[in-house]
Amino acid sequence: MEQIIFTFIFFIFGLLVGSFLNVCIYRIPSGYSVVTPRSHCMNCGTILSVKDLIPVLSHLFTGGLCRYCGKPVSFRYSLVELLTASLFAAFFYNFGFAPITVFSFAVISYMIIISFIDFDLFIIPDGLSIGAMITGIMLNFLMFFFTTSQMKILLGYELDLYDPLLGILLGAGFLFMIAVIFDGGMGGGDIKLLAAIGAFFGMKFTGVVLGLSFAIGAVGGILLILTKIKGRKDFIPFGPYIALSCLLTLYYGADVIINKFQRFLWLIEVNL
Repeated sequence: MEQIIFTFIFFIFGLLVGSFLNVCIYRIPSGYSVVTPRSHCMNCGTILSVKDLIPVLSHLFTGGLCRYCGKPVSFRYSLVELLTASLFAAFFYNFGFAPITVFSFAVISYMIIISFIDFDLFIIPDGLSIGAMITGIMLNFLMFFFTTSQMKILLGYELDLYDPLLGILLGAGFLFMIAVIFDGGMGGGDIKLLAAIGAFFGMKFTGVVLGLSFAIGAVGGILLILTKIKGRKDFIPFGPYIALSCLLTLYYGADVIINKFQRFLWLIEVNL
């Protein structure tokens, strides 16, 4: 019962964080501050009050319309809030009060921001990916010398000093090779995002994320084409698939996913 109560609390906390992520998604690509100016209606420019900024509920109470000009307000703001809240609740329910939970909240927030920016604009801002890569290298460097056990708690296994660099080479190097071979088949933002993941999590984790990204991306691309949301020649952003794969690997653990994949291959071999 106590765990359910705290899970609900973190769901509410996720709604509040999701509201801020909406600001980041809109303002970061444009180079605006995420602090000022205050939130305002995108249609009439009216500064929004506190009761206009209650996550999800404000949208429901106004029927999806701006209280000042009556123009429709996109439901996507609520979608981001609900997605953030659901992920926060799921990760807390899975890990409880542990260092990995706090770390996961930061990763979730980052992945949601880059996913929606990439979906909207087909870019992943360099400031986000390069900044994350540098942070990952520094964090692992400090943990190696001072608290290596903490990284083991976070990832389920311990990284050595060179593993983040190997993760960068694997993630960024593989996508860069695809970009060269297929002449633009992979964007520079995707390459830097995998480099950031490699810097934080190391080679094994990054390898799993790579495999999942292409598997989920293939299925997602086929579904988008079959549903005619995208055409065969339309560009489909790869960043959201990388983000989803990273969160799945963080949630279940790299070793668990590797074992499940090996079992899947074994079942196929047996049936053949």
